[in-house]
Amino acid sequence: METASKNVTNVVRSMKLLKVDGYCATKTMGNDDCIKSTHNIGGYEWEICIYPAMMPRARDGTPWVAVKLVFLSE
Repeated sequence: METASKNVTNVVRSMKLLKVDGYCATKTMGNDDCIKSTHNIGGYEWEICIYPAMMPRARDGTPWVAVKLVFLSE
């Protein structure tokens, strides 16, 4: 499974586009399992945790995911 991020702005703040290919491979993950990605933004370390199995499907059948942003720097 490949992941990709892209810096979409050149200002002080930073925005990341996170793309997860192979979502079907995450269907067997448990609620506590996550996909982690670490980024340095403005000199600070951040971790993005994606929990694909955490959320139920929407009424129209669209899958949802939970995302947690963790500040790792002191």
